[in-house]
Amino acid sequence: MIVGHRGSGLNSTNPNAKSENHLIGNTRNAIQTAIDAKADWIEIDIRVSQDGKLVVFHDRQIDAKTTGNGTVESQDLKDLKSYDVLVDPPEKILSLTEVFDEFHVNERRWILDIKVDGIVDRVNNLLEESGIPKEQIIIFANHEVLKAYMRKGYRLGYTTLFNNHRRMLFSQTDVFKRCKDNSIDLLVVPVAFVTPNFVANARDKNIDVWSYDSNDPRDLQYCAECGVRGLIVDAPGDVMSQFSDWSNGH
Repeated sequence: MIVGHRGSGLNSTNPNAKSENHLIGNTRNAIQTAIDAKADWIEIDIRVSQDGKLVVFHDRQIDAKTTGNGTVESQDLKDLKSYDVLVDPPEKILSLTEVFDEFHVNERRWILDIKVDGIVDRVNNLLEESGIPKEQIIIFANHEVLKAYMRKGYRLGYTTLFNNHRRMLFSQTDVFKRCKDNSIDLLVVPVAFVTPNFVANARDKNIDVWSYDSNDPRDLQYCAECGVRGLIVDAPGDVMSQFSDWSNGH
């Protein structure tokens, strides 16, 4: 399955971008790009504003990727929307309500990467109000945040970061135990940790492995050959075409 990272996390071409890391995504154009590519899942990042609104934005600080300053949680949604996101053409920060109102139809499937703890009730209430079936939603987060979502009926994806989980991922035992203890059957790892052995051991424990952190066709083919079942990529259209070409070539 091909997952559109932040919708489509293509780098900003805005010359006013204030960061070397121009990977932004989570905008209308980014989400529409993933939809047009027919990505299997659309992944977006969720934070909360000062007035309790669920906000679709990756970074805690908005300074590097908008014309504003400060953090998401220190400002009301109205204030956050007064800034431009540094994409070309400029866009506005979205709320999760806006995303679902504008983009959800029929069988479209969403991954919510929850970036903050303590918002489970807001997330659950909004998802229930949206009417989107639970099988069309996956919750991504680190294992501490995921604990609050264990009995809400959504599939859970444990996202591991290279710097935070390097030792644990190499040992494997600890990460599989965390999945079992938290009723998690989806493990999201950097491509660097994907090996046939790792994926096979996860599958033996009824855990699917999905990968992220590379758009290189060689890495993606390697992951697929190892048994990775989901590829989280910044250019879902290119990757869909790539796998279609491989399929036709075989």
